[in-house]
Amino acid sequence: MRVKTYIAPTNSEAMELVREGLGDDAIIISSGNTDDGEGVRIIAAVDLTSTPETEAAIEEERENFSELNIEQTVKQALIFHGAPPRLITRLSTVAANADSPSPTLALASAFDALFEFSQLSTDTFKAPLMLVGPPGSGKTIVAAKLCTQAKLAKQSVKAISCDTQRAGGVEQFKAFTNILGIDLITVSSADDLKNHISLDAKTQMQIIDTAATNPYNEIEMIDLHRKIKASHAEPILVLAAGSDPMEVADMVRLYREVGVKRFIATQMDIARRAGSILAAADSASLALCNVSVSAKVSDELIPITPVSLARLIMPYTAETTFNHPNSEAAQ
Repeated sequence: MRVKTYIAPTNSEAMELVREGLGDDAIIISSGNTDDGEGVRIIAAVDLTSTPETEAAIEEERENFSELNIEQTVKQALIFHGAPPRLITRLSTVAANADSPSPTLALASAFDALFEFSQLSTDTFKAPLMLVGPPGSGKTIVAAKLCTQAKLAKQSVKAISCDTQRAGGVEQFKAFTNILGIDLITVSSADDLKNHISLDAKTQMQIIDTAATNPYNEIEMIDLHRKIKASHAEPILVLAAGSDPMEVADMVRLYREVGVKRFIATQMDIARRAGSILAAADSASLALCNVSVSAKVSDELIPITPVSLARLIMPYTAETTFNHPNSEAAQ
């Protein structure tokens, strides 16, 4: 993922610069007035694969940062994103010792050394996928995205909802599955869920949307654990980006106790800081698999790698943008 900052007199002119520079697939990370109030600043990102253009961008970074202190530059970016202090020290130290020519690539090396990355695949069906997480994290949208991706790939899909307590919970998922031509199965208990799971399904994706859980509520977590065991599903934690990193660090440890090993970061389009993502990966050693950058179910989940995460954390590729805008630590 490549992140760039664009400044123009008006919002429409800034958006035009974004389209010209990054194309129609660009993601708006944040927008607002410039510090002097006389213009508009937009930070946008676009997912990059390994192409000649990508390599050219990396070469450009090598030139821009040849004189910068990598450890301090990485530390500044992590402070801006609100990463936990001890994690900032670990990542910046590992980055400083990496044999990398730019801060972004050095941070990518640190992520690769300290974090796990495990892309969520709709091509393999080793177990049903159960989406779990706290309220407001976007589990149902992620479930709908997975169903959409599978249908577009002409794969068989079974959709199950356990979200029977929240008003409109089932209805929201059902609105999406109806469009896709998928019959939504509704269950309310672990035993009921067990009866609808096909343990021998090797050619069918089984997606289970659960009710939001309060990780500090023992009764809710026990019920969630029972559903995980009854379905033999892999629980995938769904977390909203932009949350408080310390709160996330506490929560993910509790989700880890019920079997969570991977997580998806959502609402990346409205979060300016990604410290909660780093805290989740570090606190409970969870593997980061994908991110969601849009509430549109037609927009697929984007796999993330050490390099793309580093580019998201360090938007220094824009000309003259050697420090993150509005970061006091970067002054």
